[in-house]
Amino acid sequence: MSKITEKILRDAELEAKRAIDTAQATADERLARAKQTAEAEAKVAEERARALSEAHANQQRIAAETKARRETLSQKHAHIDKVFATAREKIDTKKLAESLEKKFAHKGDTVTKKDGGIVIENANYTLSLTLDDLMADLRDKIESDIARILFS
Repeated sequence: MSKITEKILRDAELEAKRAIDTAQATADERLARAKQTAEAEAKVAEERARALSEAHANQQRIAAETKARRETLSQKHAHIDKVFATAREKIDTKKLAESLEKKFAHKGDTVTKKDGGIVIENANYTLSLTLDDLMADLRDKIESDIARILFS
């Protein structure tokens, strides 16, 4: 072979080696960037998963606390209901009706005994003093006091 041919081959080999080295460097650089991008995306996904997990755990905790408060409140209402039921059982409805009639009925009123109490009627008004009405009114007025006494 001639020197010119050898030189052309050497130059071609050098050029091919440079092209291969450049391609390898470009591929290595792209691979490194892809790896960094993948690691960054994995970190973001991991942080997002952790945040979602914490939010879910927090929601479950809040739901459990709310359920416990609801159950406690329900038990407190049941105790208060029992207090009023016991009080109602101890009321002598006959004496109550007589006492209410003496205190609130006037001459000319129509008095009807109803549900452990009375209903007073005249041309101007109707006054319901049944045991249910009286107990409901009393409960509205003193329920918070009873709760404070029972649960404090």
